[in-house]
Amino acid sequence: MIKSEGIASDLLVMRGRTLVEEYSDHFVFRTPTQPDFWWGNCVIEKMPPLSPEAPIKRFQEALPDSNHLVVGWDIPDFRLGAMADWYTERGYEIDSTIFMSVDGDINHFDMPEGIDARPLDGDADWDQLIELQYAIGVELGFGASNHYDYLRGRNKARREQIANDEGQWFGGFDGDTLVAALGIFHDDRVARYQAVETKPEYRRRGISSGLLCVAHDWAKSRAPRARVLIATDEDGDARRVYERLGFETFQTITGVIKRAY
Repeated sequence: MIKSEGIASDLLVMRGRTLVEEYSDHFVFRTPTQPDFWWGNCVIEKMPPLSPEAPIKRFQEALPDSNHLVVGWDIPDFRLGAMADWYTERGYEIDSTIFMSVDGDINHFDMPEGIDARPLDGDADWDQLIELQYAIGVELGFGASNHYDYLRGRNKARREQIANDEGQWFGGFDGDTLVAALGIFHDDRVARYQAVETKPEYRRRGISSGLLCVAHDWAKSRAPRARVLIATDEDGDARRVYERLGFETFQTITGVIKRAY
């Protein structure tokens, strides 16, 4: 059983597509329809590593055809300590993901004037989302052309989940132009935000804050007892936006990544 609420919420977002194999000391996640989905094809360790090499070998044995390598630890607030140097010296990135939540209601913000919030509807909206996500990916260093393939496959799966009434994707529109977007998926216990993204020229106008409130109210109207979660990096503007809404850090999950591109 997964101990981390953050990782459990990852599986909520991936349900129906990601297969989970549990062993005595680790999990293997596989997403056959999306082999380039890094966190959908990974090894999750249950215990701290006895050596830095051991989790790497486990991934290579479990997913030998993978072009990437991702290992995470199902140990809330675990840190690699001195072992981090072994990974970075060999080209791995240390991934520290903060999971944030809020007790009770969030601090509400309205959408800024001139920006309309609504669910994405139809191929034209989703095509705009892919272009927005690709542009954000370039900012983050994912500029390879095959990132488009990943985004198309990932969003195809998301649209299927939405059609199955598992969640929704909301956009902020300036006229017909998508300028910001995010998703939220839920069950009765947890609601998890996904991929909060805004065009650079529209940032710092409160659009993301407004969309977060729209999505929060939508999810809570359907699952009033669900704990609302969001994941973010340790540093950066996004975390400060979430804190303004009332979110607080409740656990950090550590992983190591070697990118496919």
